[in-house]
Amino acid sequence: MKSFLFVLLFLSHVVYASPPGELASLGVFKKTDQGFILWQDHHLYNLNTTLFSDYAKKFRTIHIPEGEKIGVQGKHFVFPVGTIISKTFFYDPKDVGKEEGIDGPWGKNQFLIETRILRKLESGWEALVYEWDLEKQEAYYNPYGKRLDLHYKDKGNFSYFIPDKNQCMSCHITFKNFEKKIAPIGPKEPLNFNFPNQIAYFKELGLLSDDIQLPMDAFPVWNDPHSGNLDSRAKAYLHVNCAHCHSASGPAANTGLYLNYKRKNSRKRGFCKAPVAPGIGSGGRPFAIYPGKADQSILQYRIESRDLAIMMPEIGRDLIHKEGVDVVGKWINSLQGECL
Repeated sequence: MKSFLFVLLFLSHVVYASPPGELASLGVFKKTDQGFILWQDHHLYNLNTTLFSDYAKKFRTIHIPEGEKIGVQGKHFVFPVGTIISKTFFYDPKDVGKEEGIDGPWGKNQFLIETRILRKLESGWEALVYEWDLEKQEAYYNPYGKRLDLHYKDKGNFSYFIPDKNQCMSCHITFKNFEKKIAPIGPKEPLNFNFPNQIAYFKELGLLSDDIQLPMDAFPVWNDPHSGNLDSRAKAYLHVNCAHCHSASGPAANTGLYLNYKRKNSRKRGFCKAPVAPGIGSGGRPFAIYPGKADQSILQYRIESRDLAIMMPEIGRDLIHKEGVDVVGKWINSLQGECL
């Protein structure tokens, strides 16, 4: 009996051990007299098409333990235990009516809000959120979430939501073989890394296994017409902003609407697809995507809404991403076909 209790206590410690209270304990950033610098062996990375987060800027880093490499399995990167992926959210102070800021690798005098961490443990990925205290110039672990009321220049007032631990899982969770797992969103697809420089840079640093061969196909940049046609850019935007839920392995799998970049089946992608549960979320529109008719498409209706009962994505934004909405609308209007 004592042995059984000891095992339970040990497992409880492993699963529920408190994360570091301060971001500094994870060694992502180092504070110096000249401001913060990126800690050694933590490397900056960029994505071609990024998730919209109320116009916040993002500074992304990745750490691979010494002697380890990023592998590849199918279309996904495989990260070794000990990997730390960070994403710091910030604004130019003038854009949100603030004066204070912090100098660092993200730029001079920036209004930092949070740093989100994914770290790879033996048991899998763990999601952590650290809220920045600009006065103390440190970020502290906050598993409970928080709402910040801000004003973004010409976009007006909005509520910036720092996610709680469960909300992190709602986006980062995948379902495989009836099992829930946390996984990275941005760098899990090799296609979305900033090409060709990012992969070449990682290769030069010795972070990639020999299984990853160059060159590789790339996602287009959703708002750069030189990087791809309208069809590919709209699909990339929807993949990054929607497909972590709207995929066969995502939390919205039951909707039957799958917005993965390479989804071939047009009906699964939403073409002429009637809603699963008609109601306020459909806006009275007949199909998820009505070819040639963005103003009759449920998808367009939901991404251009700020109503919590209607808007998509459900979390992660309050403002409407006008530029992204415009690209998706133009794409839908360019589509050919009739819905019978």
